Amino acid sequence: MQRKKFLQLAGTSLGVMAASNYANALSFFEGDESKRKIKKFGIQLYGIRDAIGKDPKGVLKKVAEAGYNYIELFEQDKLGIFLGMGNKGLKSYVNELGMKIPSIHANVYSNFEKKVVDTAEIGAEYLVYNWEGPNKKLDDYKRMADEFNVKGEYCRKHGVKFAFHNHDFTFIELDGVLPQEWLLEHTDKKLVDFQVDFYWVIYPGKDPIAHVNKYADRYKLCHFKDRSKISTERENTAIVELGTGSIDFANILKNLKKSKLKYFIVDQDTCNDRIDPFACIITDANYMKKLRF
Repeated sequence: MQRKKFLQLAGTSLGVMAASNYANALSFFEGDESKRKIKKFGIQLYGIRDAIGKDPKGVLKKVAEAGYNYIELFEQDKLGIFLGMGNKGLKSYVNELGMKIPSIHANVYSNFEKKVVDTAEIGAEYLVYNWEGPNKKLDDYKRMADEFNVKGEYCRKHGVKFAFHNHDFTFIELDGVLPQEWLLEHTDKKLVDFQVDFYWVIYPGKDPIAHVNKYADRYKLCHFKDRSKISTERENTAIVELGTGSIDFANILKNLKKSKLKYFIVDQDTCNDRIDPFACIITDANYMKKLRF
């Protein structure tokens, strides 16, 4: 009888936990179950890197006018992460525009401690390592997992969260192991989160729905970019504006009910068919506003 009661209680607890996780995911959406939409979405500034390098404030103003709620920063060659304004100066200006800075892409193997402090000072939640590069061996990823745990602990002590953004490299098997799964399974979930780029999961032939659901508690951020229906390139002309390619984001989101994703970010990378990159990011913003699932 005691065992039976325990199992009943355990089952109830698991049900409550599952409902809580589902509610957590839905808290970032609005609308009924058949017509949900994302409440807020952002943009990775890398896609408009040339324009923003010439006129940071003017470009950020256009980003806000297009309807983006937040921006994700990256390391500019000349202006640095904070576009020549300093971390607090940039935060102040972004706030004036009605946007926020939840995440920063950076090389965490260069000036890491300062980047953590700068990130913490402006209240950005995530410092994201976004480029491990190709031609890695499995031993490289094993070492990377250990390094991520150390960096994640340092971030935690400063009130920042550490995350890793994937490319296709981690979804190509090495010695029978998927590097992305190695990183997920050998990093401490209390110290390391992940940002899924759906494009880079799909390109090497993997299923983003099955993968993210398998590691539902690890992915907190995601990137949206669409893939051409005809191009066979890895990127370049293969990357197209949202809604014009082959990736069914509505179906992906509809089937990620167990996920804890909370930051939804356009990551255009390049606007191949646009002379004006702002036309490109406006198309993307309009797609995100109309996306229902």
